[in-house]
Order: sequence, then C-alpha cells, then structure tokens
Amino acid sequence: MKEPVLSLKLADPETGLLAFIVVDEFVDGIAGGGMRMSPSVTEEEVRRLAEVMTHKWAAMGIPFGGAKTGIVGNPNDPKKQDILRAFGKLARPVLSTSVFTGSDMGISSDELGVVFEEVGIDTINLVLRHRGMEGKVKVLDDVRISNLGGEGFEDLITGWGVAQATEEAWNLMGNDIEGATISIQGFGAVGKSTALFLDGVGAKIVCISDAEGTVYKKDGLNVQSLADNQREGGLMNRKKLPKSVKRFDRDYWLSPKTDILIPAAVADAINKSNIRRVKASLIVEGANIPASHEIEEILHKKGVFIVPDFVANAGLTCGFGLIVTGAVGRDQKEVFRETGTRIRKAVRSIHKSSKRRKITPRQAAIEYSKKMKRRT
Repeated sequence: MKEPVLSLKLADPETGLLAFIVVDEFVDGIAGGGMRMSPSVTEEEVRRLAEVMTHKWAAMGIPFGGAKTGIVGNPNDPKKQDILRAFGKLARPVLSTSVFTGSDMGISSDELGVVFEEVGIDTINLVLRHRGMEGKVKVLDDVRISNLGGEGFEDLITGWGVAQATEEAWNLMGNDIEGATISIQGFGAVGKSTALFLDGVGAKIVCISDAEGTVYKKDGLNVQSLADNQREGGLMNRKKLPKSVKRFDRDYWLSPKTDILIPAAVADAINKSNIRRVKASLIVEGANIPASHEIEEILHKKGVFIVPDFVANAGLTCGFGLIVTGAVGRDQKEVFRETGTRIRKAVRSIHKSSKRRKITPRQAAIEYSKKMKRRT
C-alpha cells in the first residue's frame, strides 16, 4: 500500500475522542470521503478506505482526491454529540480548507450536519470554491448533503448504484436478474435500498443479515415489509416476521446456495475463516473493503466475478460529484440516471478487461479508474 499524502491523529482527553483523517491523494488541492464511527476502526482501515476513495472518484469521472475519516467509538454512545463536536473543532482547519467529508457507517447525515453548522464547516461551499463553481451551481442552502436531490438522496443513491452494478454484471455473465437469488449482509441504508431496488426488478432476496442475526426464506423474503417495519440502527423487526421465515446467526448469510452475494456492512466480511462457504458466482461489494485483495484473488481463481467496492458502491460519490461540479442539473431523476450509466459503463469495462487479460476484476477496475482520471 502506498503512503498517504496526509495522515492525522486527533485526540481529546475530555470527551475521549480518538480519530484519524487520512488523505490518500489531493487533486487540485482537494480530497474527500466519508466519516465512520466504530469501536474497531483503525488507522490502517482508514488508510485502506482513503485509497478506495481515490479510485472511486476517478472511476466515476469526478475530479477529487480520496480521503477518509474514522472515529474510534460506539455509535450509540450517549456522549456521541460531544465527541463529534470535539472532532469538528479539532478538524476545522483541515475540513474548512482542503478535505470534505460526509456521513458513513455509524454517523448519520443529520448528526454530522448539526455539528458542522455549529463549528462553521461548510462542505458544499468548500467543494464549489475549489472547483471555481461557487455561485455558478445552485445547491440547496442547507449544508447537509442528505438534502441534495431531495429527501432520502443519500440513503437511496448508493443502493441504486449497487443494484445497477449487480444487474449489469449478472447480465454480462449471461443471466437474467429476474429470479436470481441473492444474499445480502447488512440492512442499513445501503443494504436496505439495494434489496428494495433489486426486488423491484424481479430478483429474489432470500437471505439478509443484520447485527442480530440472519433471516432466510427459500422462495424470497418480503423486502418491502422488512423495510417498512425496520427498527433503529438498521435492524429488522423480528416480531413482525412470518413463521415461514427462518432465523439463524448473523454469519449464516454466506451459507445458503445463492447466485449473488452482496456484502453491504462491515470491512473484511469475507475472510480466511469463511471463504470456503462462498457458493455464489457473483459478489457485488456494497460495503467498502468487505474482502482483502488476497481473498479476492482466491475467489477469482475459483471463477467468482467480483464487482469491486469503489465501483459497486460509488452511487453517492458519483451523485454528489455530478451535482457540485455542475455536470448535471439538480433534477433527481437525471442524477440517478447518469450515476447508473457511469456505474454500468465501469462494470462492462472491468468484466471485459478481466476476462480478456485474465486479471482480477480489482486490477481491471484500478486500470479503469486510472484511465478515467487521465480523461478528467
């Protein structure tokens, strides 16, 4: 792994804040990527995620460098707002000049938006100023990214992108998405919206896991009912499940024989301890770094096609970039349509290059992102 251009460690003894900001690369003096909060997040994980962001921006044709922020802590900590405030104050010199961030695992847009407003961090205008677009692109007055394109934009567009990548890859493999069986790890914003979009085109979501376990139904789960009855924290409401739905531990999502796997939760979800349980022929990485490069290479040799994270889950990155660079208007349908087009184009190129040159999909995807970066 290459050395990042900037790596910061922030600590506040009063609140117990421990955070990492890593910039993998600046493009014209600016870089961006999400901010997550987890008890297990490490500086090494944040570095890996920052590198993924560099490829993600480039693959989508958006002229920004990759960065990532991680806060070590429990997302349900009663002192969470105090911790975020401490972070905002300490990180303000960087987040007001050269690095922008948004919500990620464990941190909602609303939580982040309130803190940023309090400490005077304006992500959108920072980006517009760097691109020479300030005053030229009319974005909503509210600085929270969640309001771009309308309510639910952030929650929906990443899942939309994962669904687009899934359908395109499955079609390229000579199959029809209608009736394809899918197992999804995670039922947060990304997992849920991915499930809903794929269910809407006729795919059969047979297995979904969350932090409390896995639910399974051979002939397909009622995804809409699961979404409608969802509890806080991305948890499925077990009390609302019909008796026909079977329950297992949270690692069971790899066990059923399905066509497609979509890890949409934590890093390194597929690893040395469970790789033998993978039976699917297609994996679409809805989460960031859900498998190491080594694990991906093993699966590739077994004939599994993997759509890498920085392409599969680039929906929000692409949509946000399209809006703030003025590449498209603010009409939500136009943003979603162009995002889907760019993701599908990347998947086609990766599939073709991987098959023709006998390289892993990630290697093909990195080459694609470099090619797109030269064109940006």
